[in-house]
Amino acid sequence: DSFRDERGKVRYGVATLNGMWVMDGSIKLGVEEAKKYKLRFIDLFHACGSILVFGAIAMFDQSIVTCLAPKPSEEAKELLVVLPIGIGILCSVLFLLFPTQRHGIGFPLSRN
Repeated sequence: DSFRDERGKVRYGVATLNGMWVMDGSIKLGVEEAKKYKLRFIDLFHACGSILVFGAIAMFDQSIVTCLAPKPSEEAKELLVVLPIGIGILCSVLFLLFPTQRHGIGFPLSRN
């Protein structure tokens, strides 16, 4: 996640069960401020959804499919076509319904 320090500079850290672990050791967050960034259930939900989407995209690559299933049956071939699309649609809808407040690396912070 990322945050702005008291001078307005963007700082990056890793959300943990206890709060934010700041990568730049020169700045320290207060205990109360760090607790705002604790890992929550929604973070686990988004991580699992992201892994599912990654797997769905990988199933579109013929080299990966051939490696995992050299001679799939007709039913397996049909499943390999339908399943990635279903996973993509389902995860997209769930990500829209349950957004996260995290700012990953490369995602801009608001000025406030």
